Amino acid sequence: EPASSSTGCARARRALPADCYDPGVTPLSAPFAVRLPSPTPGVAVYGRRYGDNEPSTNPQAAAQQIAAILSAPAVQTYKDDRRSTVVSCDAAGARWVVKTYRDGAVKTRVYGLLGVSIAWREWRGAWRLRGAGLRVCEPYALVRGPGGTERLVLPHIQGQTVDQLVTGQEPPAMGPAQTEAMRLHVAHRIGRQIGRLAGAGWYNRDYKPSNLLIDAACLEGDEPMLIDASLRRLRSDRQVCHCLAVVTRSVNRVGSATRGEYHAALRGLEEGYPALFARRGRRWIIRQTTDILRDFYRRYDPITFLPRPKRT
Repeated sequence: EPASSSTGCARARRALPADCYDPGVTPLSAPFAVRLPSPTPGVAVYGRRYGDNEPSTNPQAAAQQIAAILSAPAVQTYKDDRRSTVVSCDAAGARWVVKTYRDGAVKTRVYGLLGVSIAWREWRGAWRLRGAGLRVCEPYALVRGPGGTERLVLPHIQGQTVDQLVTGQEPPAMGPAQTEAMRLHVAHRIGRQIGRLAGAGWYNRDYKPSNLLIDAACLEGDEPMLIDASLRRLRSDRQVCHCLAVVTRSVNRVGSATRGEYHAALRGLEEGYPALFARRGRRWIIRQTTDILRDFYRRYDPITFLPRPKRT
């Protein structure tokens, strides 16, 4: 079994083939998962860890439930490309979302040696966001199969994403949501969420409207729920402005962000991260965000978002 020290873990990871890599024992893993008994040989199943150091009260039942979810037929496909497939299914009396990640042999081997993978980073990032007090869709299970194939199981949350709000795609269960007041409210909460994330010392590289869910709690005044995250340590104040610029750019790609919504996001950002405004000032933040947007539109077409042809 791998040693508990960092050096021992590094040696153990080199000794293990990629398909036997156990992320639950490496120094890079988050302390939020517990290894569950797997009904299938060669498949590692990790579930939520409940309490401070206590696993699920019934690991066998949890493992059987996860197996039922993975074997259930897909009800709806949200994404299917060369990197991953995201589907929903009905099992165990509830609806679930299953993400399947596709990594080549080289990537799988590298992930095994480094002690991290895309699925594990998302699992760890979600629980770090939860620890920072942010609303996030908490993963239910991570399953690693032969050859390094990984699947992430999450609960299905009823709602619509921010880009659906911008384009006017309103699910019947949510009712009409595309109003000026609702958009201003969501913009303010997005700014506050970016600020709270930065105040906790994190920068989300995948913070965009399609990963922000407007659920019932958001409609009642809370922040949108994060349904995907790629966390990095916050290194500079400019990264906060970059996050705000990315959201603005993404909204402009599917619709248009109004001046009022931009300033509502700035007010929310100041609420969530007042230290930034005290240190840099509002004008500096606006100037940095504008410069980042100008640099992007200088390199990419604002309508197609394709790279502009280089001048000869």
